[in-house]
Amino acid sequence: MSLRRDLLRLVTRHQQDLFALCFFFCAIFSDVVFAQISPGPLARAHEQLEGLTKCLTCHEVGQKLSNGKCLKCHTTIAERVLQQRGYHATAMAKNSNRPCAACHSEHNGRAYALIVWEKGEVSFDHREAGYVLEGGHASVACRDCHQQKNIQEKFANDANVRLAKTFLGLAQNCLSCHADEHRGQLGTACESCHNFAAWKPAAKFAHERAQFVLTGKHRSVACAKCHLEKTAREQVGNEASATFVQYTGLQFSNCTPCHQDPHRGSFGNACAKCHNTEGWRRIAGGAFNHDLTDFPLRGRHRSVVCEKCHTSGNFKKQLAHQFCRGCHQDAHAGQFAQRSDNGRCESCHTVEGFTPSQFKLAEHQKTAFPLRGAHLATPCSICHARQPAGALAGKLLFVFAESRCQTCHLDAHAGQFTARMAKGDCDICHRNESWHETKFDHNTARFKLAGAHLKVACGKCHPQEQANATAVFAPPALTLGIAQNRPASFKRYHPLAFRCVDCHADVHRGQFGKKEQARCEKCHQSTLWSELSFVHNRDSAFKLDGAHAKVQCEKCHVSKAMKDRSFVVVYKPMRKECVACHQ
Repeated sequence: MSLRRDLLRLVTRHQQDLFALCFFFCAIFSDVVFAQISPGPLARAHEQLEGLTKCLTCHEVGQKLSNGKCLKCHTTIAERVLQQRGYHATAMAKNSNRPCAACHSEHNGRAYALIVWEKGEVSFDHREAGYVLEGGHASVACRDCHQQKNIQEKFANDANVRLAKTFLGLAQNCLSCHADEHRGQLGTACESCHNFAAWKPAAKFAHERAQFVLTGKHRSVACAKCHLEKTAREQVGNEASATFVQYTGLQFSNCTPCHQDPHRGSFGNACAKCHNTEGWRRIAGGAFNHDLTDFPLRGRHRSVVCEKCHTSGNFKKQLAHQFCRGCHQDAHAGQFAQRSDNGRCESCHTVEGFTPSQFKLAEHQKTAFPLRGAHLATPCSICHARQPAGALAGKLLFVFAESRCQTCHLDAHAGQFTARMAKGDCDICHRNESWHETKFDHNTARFKLAGAHLKVACGKCHPQEQANATAVFAPPALTLGIAQNRPASFKRYHPLAFRCVDCHADVHRGQFGKKEQARCEKCHQSTLWSELSFVHNRDSAFKLDGAHAKVQCEKCHVSKAMKDRSFVVVYKPMRKECVACHQ
């Protein structure tokens, strides 16, 4: 062990002499020896240090790279380490013995990048650089911020800092990277109003800190209504917009800089004497009492803005107010002008509101059309509908030329009963209580119901038909809510054929003549199809007597298979000879 220590001490003592001797030989045989000693070419940024004569620029004699020599060239980094700011100061504080080559490896060729990111550039922990990336900054690409135009610091004493590639020199104030969209109106402390999550809205701004505190209705006014957009006189930075919003220099000593004076100067510009910010219509108590005029405000009139009546802004001008029509147009277009009261609005309406009307059911029962049955449950607007055209276009209809059913209701029967309707109205068959409750007596029709027909549902004989261009519709006298469109279909009541073969299939398949000649009632009754009025000895050419009278019908009238695989009982023609049935 002692021998080993002596050898090491000897080598250390003569290390500088040995290195000088080696350097002498290398200078002589530089082209051959350098290729054997150098680990490889330097990166392009350090290529001026290439060669054996410049090794000691970065290396200590007999030692590896020297951090001290690195910082001697890279003075900007050295300053930051001394000032204990920036990434290198943080890294060296964690490990003072860590060599620069741990991150900046050399002798790897001209194209080799000198910065080695342990976890990749995008995964770099920016907190180690002394600036935490928050909100929107966390998603920004590195070079969006670290670019030459954002570098404000000067590096006159360090030629090694290349502005196009360096990560140094950025300031931490907002305006070093962002254009001042306020054009110096609000100072440089952007973070007093904004945060890193988003530029808009200004989350930290409170109007209570401004010279003009928002109260009442001002709180709900959009910012842009007061803070108008202006055109910038000069461009501030490449990213600044051509316009900016004005926040300072606004006039607010009284209301008139923002609000027009509806009084046209009649009361001066001290608006606060009568009004407050809770609402323009809220007059300060005692400021103006309309009850002292000859038209006290009641009901809905209290909420009407002054200029609706005092249109010229002249409050001393007398206004006609004896009748409603002095201010209001006749919403009924003169329909009630013939009444005894000349159609005065207050006969039906009050100042509390135009609707609901004071015209109630009791008044309606005194008109020419008292409400009965289902009409009592019909909403007023169904009959008194707003007219689409004509003299009453856009108005509700109240006066009718006539009060027949067709005035409001479409002819659901498509004109089948036009002749009958000439003698009366729909109430010949229908009741007011319900359209479906009829008082029609079928025995007054051409086809009286008897027997089994009494039990047949109406729709079996009266089918639903699709309306078409040939269907006859009686148009309503007036266009009302329930008579806008004709029905898509209707039930057929007239005309209808009422012979048996018109409704019933011929089960005898023409044995008793063609369809238009067949008379089913000769054999059948309407009470039940199987109850026959047929008498064999009276109605047939073959009289049953003797043993024949006891023979079952189907013994002679057998079933015959048809082409459609159905069966029909044969009645005609029948042979009468004995041999036709008997052997």
